[in-house]
Amino acid sequence: MTLSHIVIIMSCVCVLQSQVIEFAWEDVLQFEVDNDQMTFNFEYRREGRKPRWIRIFTPYVSALLTSVSTWLSLC
Repeated sequence: MTLSHIVIIMSCVCVLQSQVIEFAWEDVLQFEVDNDQMTFNFEYRREGRKPRWIRIFTPYVSALLTSVSTWLSLC
């Protein structure tokens, strides 16, 4: 798996960032959790480009997986 150079880190510390990246769920091709690395990973489609993997580092990886799985089951 080739991961992108974009790394999103979620924590309890709020820091305002000037860059906002939005992903449409219909563009998410697949997702997975790496419990050893404590990451939530997903691959998304980019128009006119190769798909890209995003890795989110978070201590709440299980909660994130549950939330995403539940939301997708409702769609």
